[in-house]
Amino acid sequence: METEASRKVVVDYLAAQAAGDRERLTELLDENVRWCPPGDVAGIGKPQGRENVLSALAEAGARFFDLGTMRVDVQWMIAEGNKVVVRTQNQVVASNGRDYRNEYVWVYTCANGKIVDMEEHTDTQLFKQVVLD
Repeated sequence: METEASRKVVVDYLAAQAAGDRERLTELLDENVRWCPPGDVAGIGKPQGRENVLSALAEAGARFFDLGTMRVDVQWMIAEGNKVVVRTQNQVVASNGRDYRNEYVWVYTCANGKIVDMEEHTDTQLFKQVVLD
């Protein structure tokens, strides 16, 4: 995919995610999309397939966070060819009542107008200390 087409897919994905628009998310994710979270800190594994990925994202969010308090601020985005890298700062109240603030870097790979791979990077030690302990 060309750079601007890939960027648009990811921008649309982030907007649909913020709006909780599962139908639009479904349209933007490839049938065989893969989500690769950092390590296996949250016990999520590496879900593959659109429905598995959407379910895992929803379940992880609901298990660990009060999603009504979630704030995701995109700091920057870089796109080249079929790759889009997004850095965000996330703020949310964890299910245990603690304030959780962390930075994330997502690497998206796009093909044929859809996201085919999502690679997530974050400070897993901070996640463990604030959310899991």
